[in-house]
Amino acid sequence: MVVDFFVRASGAGHISAETVKGLPSVDPASPLSQEIVLRFLQLNCLTSAYADIWENVTGTKWDTSTPIRNALKREKVKAEIDALVALALGISYQELKTVYRSQFPVMRKYDQQWRYTQEGKILGANSPDGITFDRVGVWRRIFQKHGSPVA
Repeated sequence: MVVDFFVRASGAGHISAETVKGLPSVDPASPLSQEIVLRFLQLNCLTSAYADIWENVTGTKWDTSTPIRNALKREKVKAEIDALVALALGISYQELKTVYRSQFPVMRKYDQQWRYTQEGKILGANSPDGITFDRVGVWRRIFQKHGSPVA
């Protein structure tokens, strides 16, 4: 989400190589980098076709329990990535919330409307049952875990 915001703020009508070169990136030596990469791999190494990538990067064996397939857990991990990238780039919790509230109204609307079962399956928008996803709460926990202020 953070990099998406930077692209939007650049005013570019399309993404070019120059746009990408100007985007901030997380230092691979950052302690947060490994946490970001692990979560990225959990979201993307969904089948055994990705086992070699998983094993080369993490040093652990890939198996069918490695990827995250549960819809609610996937949303949580994506939100954790947003918070970790923000931390790595020096963006505060309050700044991240401001970007979310001002630049991502559709995402915010979905977060408020989509419902999930306790097991993490999608029920759909505005279902009378189920739970909503608390993106900002996930961010708060990540920032607190890493000793960053959330007030």
